Amino acid sequence: MIASVPPARPEGESDRLPEPIAQSTVRRATLIAVVYALVGAAWILGSDFITGNTDGHQSVVVSTIKGLFYIALTAVALFLAVLAALQHERRLIERLSSEAIAAQEARTAAQRDRAFINAVFDSIEDRIFVFGADGRIRRANAVAWRGLGRTGPPEGELSLEESGFPEAARGELLANIARVLATGETVNGQTRYWEGGACFTMEHSDRPFADPATGRVDVLSIAHDITAAVASAELLARKNRTLTALVSGLLAIQGETDRKGLARAVTRALVESGFALSYIADLDDGPQSLRLLAASGDLADKMPAVIKAIRTRPDVLGPTITAIRTREAFLCNDLGDEPEFDWARELLGPNDLSSCVVVPMLFSGRPIGVLTVCAREALVFTPEDLSPLAAFADQLGRALTTLDSYVRYEKSEAGRLVAQSRLKEALIETVGALASIVEVRDPYTAGHQRKVGTLAVEIARELGWPQDRIEGVRIGALLHDIGKIAVPTELLTKPGKLKTEEFALIKTHAARGGELLRGIRFDWPIHEMVTQHHERLDGSGYPAGLKGDQIAEEAKLLAVADVTEAMLAYRPYRQAIPVEIVLAELTQGRGRLYDPASVDIAMRLIRERGTSWFQESAAA
Repeated sequence: MIASVPPARPEGESDRLPEPIAQSTVRRATLIAVVYALVGAAWILGSDFITGNTDGHQSVVVSTIKGLFYIALTAVALFLAVLAALQHERRLIERLSSEAIAAQEARTAAQRDRAFINAVFDSIEDRIFVFGADGRIRRANAVAWRGLGRTGPPEGELSLEESGFPEAARGELLANIARVLATGETVNGQTRYWEGGACFTMEHSDRPFADPATGRVDVLSIAHDITAAVASAELLARKNRTLTALVSGLLAIQGETDRKGLARAVTRALVESGFALSYIADLDDGPQSLRLLAASGDLADKMPAVIKAIRTRPDVLGPTITAIRTREAFLCNDLGDEPEFDWARELLGPNDLSSCVVVPMLFSGRPIGVLTVCAREALVFTPEDLSPLAAFADQLGRALTTLDSYVRYEKSEAGRLVAQSRLKEALIETVGALASIVEVRDPYTAGHQRKVGTLAVEIARELGWPQDRIEGVRIGALLHDIGKIAVPTELLTKPGKLKTEEFALIKTHAARGGELLRGIRFDWPIHEMVTQHHERLDGSGYPAGLKGDQIAEEAKLLAVADVTEAMLAYRPYRQAIPVEIVLAELTQGRGRLYDPASVDIAMRLIRERGTSWFQESAAA
């Protein structure tokens, strides 16, 4: 008889059967042989009596001895045979037991692997689906099911309708599935759809996927939710447009000598930068004295009627009146949902304006006018935009007031000198505003231009330059990175090493800065300072690879101040460089890259006075 296979042992126990089994085999074989011998002996001894054969006592004894001897021999043979059979049974049990243990261990390992794969599958933050040719969802990970509003996988497959897959995205998905199965190619793309009043953007990759169990070819779809990233990029683009428009507006301030001409130039610059409508109005006392100076954009011809309504109708409300009364910027990102603007919509007629900002221009704390900027898109402006817009409106108000003074005084020589002095002061204030706008976009270099200006001015003073020339150095330093307004913010703040193409884009800021400032009339070589502050004496700099005397003296000085402050400052891709290493770099580049006289003065100032005197100047 073959014993049944014992259950698999727990992992870690020996594969060999315990020793008592071998002893039991011997006992069982012995018992069988002894029983056989006893039964056989009893039969031999008692057979004669049973059969009645008692003749020949001697022959009976001999026959009995021969029978017992036979029984003994056959008992031994039986013992050996049974022992061999039982040992074979034992080996068979051992082998079957080992195979059962191995099979159990394999099943356990497979279960662990499946559990691990499922855990990894469900831990992936991307949404992963397996679709059949009919578009049914065969499998999905936990993130995908949560995205469909489910707590876990259902029993069996689901159609797109049953699963709650976004209806707006079903058509594109089915088309992608058909294309993947027809061509065997991977389809990549982005899908944007609205659901529940919210906009979602998914970046997806759809590819063929062969089921290892059945060999059936399905479609594996991996979708990454980039909604937040897209919204951030769009917000950054809108903010960049606002800042770029303000730079254009500040530059336009410097090119006009009468109020209406200045207002026209500024509103035109703002509209050319991407806004739908801009207008400037001034006032003497309250909304009833509002007068339109200039308007640009698609609805510019409707603005006189709007301004007249504000001035003459006490029942109207709106952004302009609110900004004048509160003396604070008014922001509205959804003009279509404001009932109090119905009167303005009647005057403007059908339009697609959605957002606007109205900023009061203040003089001695009193409103002297308003600047209004409107956009077609909703949610264009953010509260963070109000600060640079307010700074711009402040500069605009100062420029308008200065032009008033210029008109009043221009008939006398003394008056012209006063007006010119005020215009120069306004120019310097505009330069400061431009520098602030650059720092809004690049928080890691906030104050860099002012720190460079402080060091550059001190170097110029030590060189013995006259005060007027030193003033030009200060203005050039405040504007030297103005071209970064055209560089994507994510590159300016990117941690880690920049790629070659990314660094090439950042290097364009010098030339772009020169383009921005080309229309401003300066008494100093500001344009050269901005475009040449990354040029080097040996021609290894950029953007033009100028050498030696081809570089303006002011630009050579500015280059030393710029590289010194930049090395000493923290950047997202590195820590601040120790002073000793900075001095070693200046020494190594002296006469080869950098102006020797400026290097000598900068190094002496740092050794004598440290660095805090110019590094802390940005807070002043």
